[in-house]
Amino acid sequence: MQFDAILKVVGEFGPYQKRIYFLLCLPVLCIAMYDVIGAYLMYTPIHRCAAVSAHNSSAFFAVNGDDTIRSLPNMSAEYQYGECHIKVSDNRSKGEDRNVTSHLCSSWTYDKSVFTSTLVSENNLVCAFTSTSTYMQVAMHCGSIVGSLLQGLISDRFGRKITFCGSTTLMMLVGVGSAFTTNIYIFTILRFLQTICSTFRLWAGILINYFYTAGMILLAGIGYGLRHWKYIQIACSAPSAIFLVYWWVIPESPRWLISQGKQEEARAIILTIAKSNHRDHSLTLKQLTDDEDEPVKQYRIWHLLSSRSMILCERFLIQEHDMTGVRRPRENLI
Repeated sequence: MQFDAILKVVGEFGPYQKRIYFLLCLPVLCIAMYDVIGAYLMYTPIHRCAAVSAHNSSAFFAVNGDDTIRSLPNMSAEYQYGECHIKVSDNRSKGEDRNVTSHLCSSWTYDKSVFTSTLVSENNLVCAFTSTSTYMQVAMHCGSIVGSLLQGLISDRFGRKITFCGSTTLMMLVGVGSAFTTNIYIFTILRFLQTICSTFRLWAGILINYFYTAGMILLAGIGYGLRHWKYIQIACSAPSAIFLVYWWVIPESPRWLISQGKQEEARAIILTIAKSNHRDHSLTLKQLTDDEDEPVKQYRIWHLLSSRSMILCERFLIQEHDMTGVRRPRENLI
């Protein structure tokens, strides 16, 4: 008896499957927050060059190989602060003959009306260092592509349950750990690993998209209430620990067990489903193994090169490209 025929006997979408489906939808709340959290962590606040110290005016400028700023007495200089440059005017000159020089600043003052601290403001990823923020975002998005490939292979080899619980554990540990790192490169690596883990998605039906939307709404509330990138990162990652109890709550996929020849384990789960759905649970082991009419097909990674798979990959890349516009930190997004 094929698995689809077995489902008709025990109930295709009865109370048991509905409970499991609801429980598997809950992690999507965290996954949605992981997908969009970059817009909060990498937010670039309004900024300007920091004020020049009266005792050491050169400390706030990039080294240009000259001592122009050192030779100007502080009391006779007028400073105009921009986002990336400071213009220094010599007050000893009058009219159009005033000597005005422009210097790159290396210290900034940030507006804290939206967020008290972001990864950008804490590491000064502005002006000449803006590209660093962009590369970090690209590296994080690459994790989604790698995760989509690896987790499919891992779940086919070791099972859905162990892959889900292992990904949830790593996602929680890496997410919380990234909030305590002081190095942007280590942070990027940890976020890369987190996006790999968060690609274990269960896109079944339309209802799950409501949970994804609810996760983004929840993230907006967290960002509004905490307003510090470290606290936001912890608040979005730590709740994943709750889903570790799924190891004892969520069963392994019976379809996968049958494909791996583990009929006894599959039969135990199927009988539990039938009992919960108040359906016939008199299936025998012979009925689970009687599949000579249609042998189980074995697939390998090169089967992904088929035309149908290529179309799906193209759609995935288009979706990732569209979502990148949402994930990108922009001042008018928040």
